[in-house]
Amino acid sequence: MFSKPLVAGIILGLLPSIATADGMIVTLPEYCDLDESAVLDNGGYVLHSNDIEGIEYICEFDPLPARFWEDNNVDIRTGYCASGIEFTPQVFAFTEGHQMPGEIRVIGAGGLREMKIFYVCDLQPSR
Repeated sequence: MFSKPLVAGIILGLLPSIATADGMIVTLPEYCDLDESAVLDNGGYVLHSNDIEGIEYICEFDPLPARFWEDNNVDIRTGYCASGIEFTPQVFAFTEGHQMPGEIRVIGAGGLREMKIFYVCDLQPSR
């Protein structure tokens, strides 16, 4: 018989993430033409279903539901941010940009010191 943590891990691994068809939600629309490592090398950030990744900075949080921005939701998640050996507890608020489709705004209390705007690459106008 399987253990509950093992089964829960398998189920969570199968849930859809917020990743789009091309898998990119980034801090500048111009980054949509790059791969993830190039975004990070250029100082950008990439939003995944349970983290925000930068070249020397990462924030992890409870997973977001798939494509949550389509329902004009505000989702609150707990987690932390880390840079080097410094860890800061964090509360994150994620919301869809009402004026601009394809924008996701992330507001944090703790390590994320300012609002970050992310762009869903497959919802951006042709570049």
